[in-house]
Amino acid sequence: MPERTPFNVFDIYNAYVASVEPPDIHLMSKGIDVSQWQGNIDWQAVKDSGIDFAIIRAGYGKLVSQKDPTFDYNVQNAQRVGLNCGTYWYSYALTVEDAQAEAEACYEIIKNYDFNYPVYFDIEDPSQSGLSAAQVSAIIETFCTTLQEKGCYVGLYSYANFLTTHVFETVLKKYDVWVAHFDVMQPDFNGEYGMWQYSSTGAVNGINGNVDMDYSYINYPYLISPETYTPPAATTAPQSPLTTTTVTTTASVDNLQFLHGAFQRDVIVIIGKVTHVGHTSMEVKVETYVENTDGKRALINRAFLTLIGLGPDNRPAILPRLILKSEEDRKEWERAEIRRSLRRKQREEGFHFYGE
Repeated sequence: MPERTPFNVFDIYNAYVASVEPPDIHLMSKGIDVSQWQGNIDWQAVKDSGIDFAIIRAGYGKLVSQKDPTFDYNVQNAQRVGLNCGTYWYSYALTVEDAQAEAEACYEIIKNYDFNYPVYFDIEDPSQSGLSAAQVSAIIETFCTTLQEKGCYVGLYSYANFLTTHVFETVLKKYDVWVAHFDVMQPDFNGEYGMWQYSSTGAVNGINGNVDMDYSYINYPYLISPETYTPPAATTAPQSPLTTTTVTTTASVDNLQFLHGAFQRDVIVIIGKVTHVGHTSMEVKVETYVENTDGKRALINRAFLTLIGLGPDNRPAILPRLILKSEEDRKEWERAEIRRSLRRKQREEGFHFYGE
């Protein structure tokens, strides 16, 4: 009688959940935004480096002739390798008439493409900083409404201070916001935002020189194109290290903090939480508590572990993405990115972590 392969109950559960539960609207993804200034991009190398999406400049100004010369190449090749794509239009509009003309020019350039990230109105030019909030808000509404009426999913991009001082709150609430603020733990912007441009000096395989780096917190591919949406785990994690016995992990520890002592007979509670997932590694925050008889807990130490997924060939395995379900989850992710950058810098300086 042939040997029977046992069922993997986790695979069965995951398949069931995927079939009966809609995808979560909140999803952490890592992306870039590009224009002609990034030159000839190797999009397969970009994809292989762990980038999930790209926002590609379509052009600027009021004329179709101001189309970005790399727009078609970038969109076609980014989509060909499987990256999710959106686009943006850089504005010089000083009046609603300018904004109307910019929207019409933008649409002529993008109308033959399907995007699963928004079409962003980029309003940040120094010439616009002298406009009043009423003028800027009217310009934004004109551009965005024009494209919405043509069937586009639109969004608004600018830097944090401009959004706060030059745009009415009622307008900010109408459109998906993409906020820019560099070299900070989180953007200094109190409104809701779906994307954060956190650096203008990123380095990504396949691109020569600096590139803008972004986080997306919204599952735009599902929100915009639910009928064609494929969950990321189905394409980026064909073999999850959480559901197979053939994947092992290696670990390193840094930022270990001892806050208080523990004694014999103490009740010890250990809580772990995944705070960040990269392409093949994840960070886990581990906190240890002493729990007294009435259930109150006192933190005694905290550590951040970096776990690396390895496949059966002992090579790094692609990990599932982390779904962020709360504002605190997003803040934890952003703090983890800072720690990740510090670890890279320390490695370059010859510092080694425990376990490495």
